[in-house]
Amino acid sequence: MKEINQKKLIHFVSEELPQKLYRINIDDDSKERGEEIKETISQRSDLNLVFYFNHTSLFDPLLVGSITRRINPEGQIVAPMSYSNTEKKLKNVGKIFMANIIENCGVKTFRVIQSYQIKDPKKYPYSQELIGKQNMAFFRGLRELAKEKRKAPISMIISPEGHRSKKTKALIMAESGIVTAGSMLSQTLYIPIGIDFEKGLFRKRVNLSIGETYLQEGRADRVDLDVLMHNLAAALPEARRGMYGTATE
Repeated sequence: MKEINQKKLIHFVSEELPQKLYRINIDDDSKERGEEIKETISQRSDLNLVFYFNHTSLFDPLLVGSITRRINPEGQIVAPMSYSNTEKKLKNVGKIFMANIIENCGVKTFRVIQSYQIKDPKKYPYSQELIGKQNMAFFRGLRELAKEKRKAPISMIISPEGHRSKKTKALIMAESGIVTAGSMLSQTLYIPIGIDFEKGLFRKRVNLSIGETYLQEGRADRVDLDVLMHNLAAALPEARRGMYGTATE
C-alpha cells in the first residue's frame, strides 16, 4: 500500500503539478534529444546522469524533475539541497515542506553548504567543521550510490549557480561543486536544461530546452566547467545567458 501511495505521489509531483502550475512547452529538438539520451542509457548500463539547470524560480527543480522522470523513469533521483534553506527557521517553513514532499517521492537528498556561502562567513557563519561534515557527506553518499548495482542510472538534479539569479534572470557564476559531484558518479552524462519563463499572471508559460550533453567517461577525466555552462547557455534565449553568453574558444 505504501508503495502504491508513493507512486501516486510521484505521478502527481512530476506530471500533474507542473501542468497545473504552468503551460509547459518543450521544443521538438529537445524532445528528440531526450529520446536520444534514453536510447544511450539503454545501451550504457554504466552511465549516470547529471541534470543541471539555470535557477530563477523556487519551482525550477520541480520542472527539471519532470524531465528527469521522462528520460530515466526507473532511476534513483538525487538532489543536493541548501543547508541554509532547510534550517528549522520560520522563514524556511515553505521550503522545508517542499523538501519533505520531494523526499516522500523517494528522492535522495543531501544538505550542502554552497561555495558562495563559504566565501561569505559574515552572512553565513558556518564553522569549518560543519562545512566539512555536510559537504563530505554529500560526496561520499554519491560515491556509495554509484557503487550499488542498479537497473537504471542515477539521476542527479543540481543548479551549478548555487542560488537564484533573481534580478536579471540571467546566468551567474557557476560553482565547481557540480564537477566534483559528477566525478563521484564516475561515468557521467551531463544534461543541461534551459528554463525560460514568459511573462504572465496565471499558469505562466515556461519553455524547457535540453541542451548539448557532455560525457565524462571516468572519474579521472577533467570536466571543463565553462563548457558545461556554455552548453546550458546555448539552451537559453540570449537574454538569459548572462556571463556565459559568449562562445568558448
